[in-house]
Amino acid sequence: MTNSTITVQSIVARCGGASALAAQLPVSRWAVYKWAQNGIPHEYWKLLMLSHDVTLQELHDANEIARSREAEPVS
Repeated sequence: MTNSTITVQSIVARCGGASALAAQLPVSRWAVYKWAQNGIPHEYWKLLMLSHDVTLQELHDANEIARSREAEPVS
C-alpha cells in the first residue's frame, strides 16, 4: 500500500467527517463509523459520487480494503 491508497476513512474525511455524512444520509454517526470495518454500503455510493466528487473506483477500492483487513476506526 502507498500513501495514496484511498480508504473508507479518507473518503469520510473528504466528505466532512462522520457527523456531516450522518446529517446528509438516513444513517447515524455510529453507522458511518462502522463503515471502516464493513465498507460503505452501495446504496450511498451515488450520493457520494455526485455530492462529494468521490469516484466509483475509489469507493470500490476503499471497500475492498475495509473488508480485507481490520481497518482503523473512522475519526
